Amino acid sequence: MSRFIRSALCAALAALCAALIAVACSDSDQEEPPVQQQPPPQEQQEAQPSSTRTEQAQRGAQQQAQAEPLRVIVSTQVIADWVRQIGGDRVEVVALVPAGADAHTLELSPGDIRDVASADLVIINGATLEAAYEDVIIDNTDNLLILAEALEAAGLELQPFSDLSTDPHAEDEHGDEDDHDQEGHQQEAHEDDHDQEEHQQEAHEDDHDQQAHQQEAHEDDHDQEEHQQEAHEDDHDQEGHQQEAHEDDHDQQAHQQEAHEDEDEDHDEHEEGEDHDDHGDEEDAHAHAHGSEDPHFWFDADFAIASVEAIADALDALAPAANFSQRAQDYIAEINAVDAEVRQTLAGLSDAQHLLVTFHDAFGYFARRYGLTVAGFVVEGPEQGISATAVANLIELIEHEGVARIFREPQFESTAIRTVADESGAELGIIWSQPQGDVLTYLDLLRANAQAIAGE
Repeated sequence: MSRFIRSALCAALAALCAALIAVACSDSDQEEPPVQQQPPPQEQQEAQPSSTRTEQAQRGAQQQAQAEPLRVIVSTQVIADWVRQIGGDRVEVVALVPAGADAHTLELSPGDIRDVASADLVIINGATLEAAYEDVIIDNTDNLLILAEALEAAGLELQPFSDLSTDPHAEDEHGDEDDHDQEGHQQEAHEDDHDQEEHQQEAHEDDHDQQAHQQEAHEDDHDQEEHQQEAHEDDHDQEGHQQEAHEDDHDQQAHQQEAHEDEDEDHDEHEEGEDHDDHGDEEDAHAHAHGSEDPHFWFDADFAIASVEAIADALDALAPAANFSQRAQDYIAEINAVDAEVRQTLAGLSDAQHLLVTFHDAFGYFARRYGLTVAGFVVEGPEQGISATAVANLIELIEHEGVARIFREPQFESTAIRTVADESGAELGIIWSQPQGDVLTYLDLLRANAQAIAGE
């Protein structure tokens, strides 16, 4: 075969192959890919491992929880601010005690009780601050945080109320003299009892002598019985009367002895009663109506920080992903900064400015924290009545100590504190125990009180 024919044959074969390839590609482009059947959602779930389904459920629950803020019911405005600072927009806070109201004497409404029952978390101060309604709260919630108990669990010890009278100098000036007079009266009473005892003993000896003489007379009468029968009979009758008299004397002696013992007991009880009155009356005078422990612990920064940590732990237990503890630590840093600021504000006070006179006994922790002295107050607790004697003594104390400024609390509109200011000549300022008005937060509260005391 010639070279020309072989070339032509190769070209023809190449053309045929190209045509076949083109046809195959065209058929392939026109064919649709087969549709693969997707398993239904339930089959897909069954195909997944159970651990994966659990994680998805947890993520779904967390996402739903993050979409709805935790509902927290608290008692006071201070606690409400703490929860807001820690929780941010992840919490919805409702305070049972409105701003400007008294936490001691609040009465819960049916709506308040429903809020407590439906809350994710309920927080109260404790230490009987909410004594009027604490039992109702306890009965209507399953998740309750009592801060006073949390503080004690953390190793902090609640302090007692201020141990003072409205006239502390009266005891210094007259206390020793009164004790001496009382001791003298007790000694006189004891001597009187001793004298009475001696008289009773002499009467007893006289009765004994009379009995001996009667016995001698009886023996003489017996010797003359044969010769003086009638006289003997008369003497025998007389003996009977004398015996009755002796028995009467003996009974009288017994009654006198019992009276003496009763007087001794009365004397002992009198001494014990006076001792009890000395201390018991003082304790009654200074025991606060809602307990011996002072519940106003938020004025001490250490107690406030421990409270914030307890609140963060309780919120973290409800929503771990929210990381409330980190927000709490940031807030604690702010508390420490303001605590240092307050110390600086109160560093240059005069001696008279260190004496704190307020409407009620709520600032003991604040005074101890910053080196002040609670010198007096109109009432120990706002639920108590106002004594005219206490007001008079407080006026005398202010004049004696040269206190230039005393403080009312805006939630207690009492004419008594104004009377004290007018009569003593002291300036009347404002101090806050709870946020209200322009004092919006807990940190504002600390700053405002320090500035008021410093006269800024």
